Amino acid sequence: FCERRGIIPGIVGKDGAPGSRNNDMLDNIPPSLRQFFRNFDEAVSRKQYPFPEPLLLQSVDLHGVPVDDMPCIDIWEHGDVVRHQVYASHDDTSLNEWDDEEGSYRVGQVLSRDFTMVCRFGGQFAMDSDDQTKVLFRYVNSIKFLNEGVLELTIDNVDMMKRYAESFDEEDFLLRFT
Repeated sequence: FCERRGIIPGIVGKDGAPGSRNNDMLDNIPPSLRQFFRNFDEAVSRKQYPFPEPLLLQSVDLHGVPVDDMPCIDIWEHGDVVRHQVYASHDDTSLNEWDDEEGSYRVGQVLSRDFTMVCRFGGQFAMDSDDQTKVLFRYVNSIKFLNEGVLELTIDNVDMMKRYAESFDEEDFLLRFT
């Protein structure tokens, strides 16, 4: 639907092949918005959500995050009108591990709606949850499009903040949901 109507520029041109001008536009669309368009297409073609059941998010693992202190992970679910925080790693750090650019966060939360996971600076900045300059990257999706099991995401799947993007190594970065 989105692809055929040109809502996702750059996927196909008039001749069915990707156009270079459209590809340049596609490079400027954040991964979360591209994911939304893919999800929308899938829901329209199936006429239903592929995975309508809630999922238990057991843990979040990070690899290749170039910071000294353990970053903070915040997970928000979005309702019809408001969002609410379902997980904040800095509330109880005893269940989390961090060692030289990689770590694991024990989440143990059921997700049932659209959600956003934000990774931001920790340490002395752990309580600066409203300061957008401290955000390293975010991942946005709907649980209704995710199947049970492990979800591994590369740097191309997350909205990387431009001010920090050059600090990350594409080959080392991995975000894993279990």
